[in-house]
Parts: sequence; C-alpha cells; structure tokens
Amino acid sequence: MKDALFFRLLPFRTEEEKESQLETAVALLQKGQDAREVLHHVDPNAFFQIPGAPFAYWVSEKVRDIFTNSETIENERVVARMTNPTADDFRFLRNWWEVAPELVKAKKYVPYAKGGESKPFYVDINLVASWDESIPTYRGYTGTIHRTDLKPASLNYFFKPGIMWPLRAPSLCAQVFPKGTVFSARSQCLFAPEDENPYYLGLLNSNILDFLFKTTLGRFDFPEFLVGGLRNLPSPKVGPNEKRRLGDIAVEAAKVVRERDTANETSHVFRVPALLQVAGDSFGARCAAWEARLEQEDARLAAIQAEIDDIAFTLYGLEGDDRAALEGEKTPLAGDEELIEAPLPDDEDSEGVPDRTALASQLVSYAVG
Repeated sequence: MKDALFFRLLPFRTEEEKESQLETAVALLQKGQDAREVLHHVDPNAFFQIPGAPFAYWVSEKVRDIFTNSETIENERVVARMTNPTADDFRFLRNWWEVAPELVKAKKYVPYAKGGESKPFYVDINLVASWDESIPTYRGYTGTIHRTDLKPASLNYFFKPGIMWPLRAPSLCAQVFPKGTVFSARSQCLFAPEDENPYYLGLLNSNILDFLFKTTLGRFDFPEFLVGGLRNLPSPKVGPNEKRRLGDIAVEAAKVVRERDTANETSHVFRVPALLQVAGDSFGARCAAWEARLEQEDARLAAIQAEIDDIAFTLYGLEGDDRAALEGEKTPLAGDEELIEAPLPDDEDSEGVPDRTALASQLVSYAVG
C-alpha cells in the first residue's frame, strides 16, 4: 500500500506556530523536500504492528518493531488484573483511622487500594473495606448492576503482593501493592513472582514504558491505564544483573517516598510532624532544615528515575536520536495545560514542598492531639 502523509502539529503550542509550521511543511512538500519534524510518511498497514492498531502515525519504525519482536508483559508467570467497583463506597469503605484496630486485625475490615495519588513507587493505603471472610466478599455485597454476584471479580488475586497503579493519571505511576490488600476498579494491578515485583516496580515507572502504553491507547493526555493495554505491552529481554539493579533502585525510591509519609499524621507510617524530625533552634531554622531534606530527597529520586530510564531504554534498544525523539513526546502538548494537575492547596506548593504555615499547622495539630 502507498504511504499516507500525516502532518503533526500538536507539539506546537500556539495557533500561529501551528499555521506557520503547516505552511512551511506544505511549501517544502511542493518542492519535493521533506519537513521531518512535521511530516510523517507511514504505510497504514504499519498501524497493525501495535496492539489495537492505534492511529499512532508519529512513532518510528523502530518503536513499532519493539511491539512486533518482543514478548508481552503478561505471560504464564505475570498477570494483570482489575476488579469491579463496590457499587456503594459510602456503605463499604472507611478511612483506616475511623475503624478500631482490632476489627482490622480480625479481618472485619481489610486495606483497600482505590487509585489515589498519582505519584510513583509508594502511596499509603488510606482506606479499609468492610469484609466478610466467611464468603469471602464485602460484607453484604451483591454485585453491581452489570455483574450480580456475591464475590467481586479477580477475588483469587486479592491479598497477594504486587504492583498497582491509578487508573487515570498524567503518566503511568506504578506503586507497591502490599500483601493483605484488596484492589479496586480504580487501582489496576500486576502480579508476578514475589521476588520479581521490585523489577516490575522499576520497569513500569520508566519513561519508555509510559510512552509505549500511551502509544497503544492513542493518547498522551491523562489516559486511562487499563490492564488490557498493559497485558499486551512489549516486555524487554533482561539479564539478571539489570533486573536486580532495576529492582534495587525502585525499592530505594519507594523507601524515600515512604519516609516522607512519616510526617503525615493520617499515614500508617506517621512518627512525628516534619518540624520534629529535623534540628534547629528556631521555627525558621527547622523549616529550612525540612525544606533542605526534601530537596535532597528530590535530587535522589531524580537520580533514581534517570537511572531507571537509562536501563529501560537500553533494554528496549532505544538510544541516541530514537530516545531523544521519544522523550520529546513526554512534554505537555498544546491545549493540555488545563489537564495538568493544579498545584495543591495552601499546604503544599507545586513542587510538593509544604509551606511554613502548613508546617506550623501540622505541629499544632499534633500537640493538641
């Protein structure tokens, strides 16, 4: 089949830029020249190399070959699963601190992952679900409108350790899914042999896998990361050293993020407020010390992310210009600015550093009890 021509103007932010780029590309095409940054020549049959045949005309042949020549992530040892909603969260769910610890210990309530924050590596499981171990299912559960059943889907994978991610987010945010936890329709999960979970925590947080996932979905702005898409993603060939290293640094990142939660008084790992975790002879000095600590942690997380990406790009065989072109797709496209998560309220700024009023409030809240 003859190649089709596609003009890609999405990366340009203003209407003036789009118009100028299109005029230039058409003029070059009329002269028999190629406008490589805007014009794409693609055989429409090539779309079928990618699962679901998305209209991904902008990806290179090398990226399409990754899908063609690789095994899929889901296999005999690794599965991705989702379940159905409770259909009545107000009835079945509670914040973990609303329920007496002995009821959780007796498994009358069980930890419940419901998507939550769009941050990689680790989030606290802040909900519990009313549970009837004798059936087993949510207490009084009779299914949903579209699936009447006493037991939720994928029940045999409940309580197993794995990797989870929120259904909808700006990027794929893989997080530790703890043993003994129930997942939800908003929190998709991958289950592998337990000793391989750290490797998948690292791989799923790589920029290359995020790109490949979004390519199969045909969109890059806040997509829904459904398990059906992840099942068919290409899995790279990986040696024991790379697998171990990817897992080790992913676990380190999870520990760094988890350590931050020790200053959050509604977290399971809470110790004391931020200002009591650092030294200083004044309020201002302690605030500065906490901010410095967060900056150091941010730098370490950035270094870990960079190493994860280096390993993952190498495993997939994408380096140099191919990697640079792919990473360019990670930037927000024109018109997507309103989809980017707005800065959090007064307690945090857009970089995640609590302001000093919030730090004081946390300290007073802790003191008052």
